Order: sequence, then structure tokens, then C-alpha cells
Amino acid sequence: MPRRRTGAARLTKDAWIAGAVEALVEDGLDAIAVEPLARRLGVTKGSFYWHFASRDELLAAVITRWEQLGVDAVLREVGPLDDPRGALAKLFERALDIERPARRRVLRLEVAMAAAAESLPVVREAFGRVTARRLETVVALYRAAGLDDQAARDRGFVAYTSLLGVYPVLLARRTTKREREAMARALIAAHVP
Repeated sequence: MPRRRTGAARLTKDAWIAGAVEALVEDGLDAIAVEPLARRLGVTKGSFYWHFASRDELLAAVITRWEQLGVDAVLREVGPLDDPRGALAKLFERALDIERPARRRVLRLEVAMAAAAESLPVVREAFGRVTARRLETVVALYRAAGLDDQAARDRGFVAYTSLLGVYPVLLARRTTKREREAMARALIAAHVP
């Protein structure tokens, strides 16, 4: 938990978003509430209202942050998509590379957003957008690798859901780097044409 701030300090908008993301990951959707979040961050509610008109506005910012981390940042890391087989392999390798704490936090955020999507329509809509963008990318890579349209859609769906299925396993038990590298090799062998 962050140290308590003294005085009437106001956090930046980004600090509120980061705090809300951590609260969501640690305690679920209900933790994104003004008073508990202000206490958690060690500031007054006034700091919140300096940046956001409502909880819904903060939640929208959390969703935007997740979309940036879960799609945009991934595509930047994977790099140019002109080598479809190489890009598919990088996607699988990246999905299983959870050594760095930042990557592990993104993985935990992914799981938290999936849970929140069940109960909140705005999160469900965002989950749909993110899923559509990810699937479009993976399907486009399969098409570029030479698969026909239907085969690319089918393989893209199976590959994407395989990656999503790995996340709870990675969070539920400790895996070694060697185990994750072996998983990545197996996924690549199964899903990269």
C-alpha cells in the first residue's frame, strides 16, 4: 500500500488511474470507488474531483489504460508485422514472458478486466473492442502467412483463445523461465504455420 501523503496534496490524473488499476487488480471492481481509493492513495476526495467528474470517468480512464497496455503496447513490442510467422511467434513468446513485474501486472489486469466484464456493460464493451482488435491482428497475420480467409479466422480464434487460456495457469502456479519457454515453443509449433 502506498505511503500516506501529508497535507492537501493532489495526485496527478495519471497517479489516480494507476491507483485505480492497482485497486482493480488487487481487490476487484468495487475497489474503484472514490473514498476507498482516496484513502488507499493517502489523499482527500477533493484531489479526485480535481481530475475526474465521477467514478465512471475514472473507470473509463482505467479501461483506456488497459487498452493501451493490452493492445497498443503489445503491437509496439512485437514490431513490424511484415513477417507474419515471426510476429505470431513473438506474440506467443511475449504472452509467456512474465519475468518482469510490469508484465505480470498487465497479466493480472487482463484477468481483472475479464472478471469485471461479467458485471459491468462498459467493461464488457471494452473487452469486446480489445478482443476484436486482437483477433483482427492475429487473423491478418495468418492471412499474410498464406492461409485462406476461413482458415485464417479459424486458426486466429484458436490461437487467441489458447493464449488467453494460458493466463490463469501462469497466475495460479509458479512456473520457471524454462517451463514458460517450453510452453512458448509448444504454442508456436502448434499455431505458427
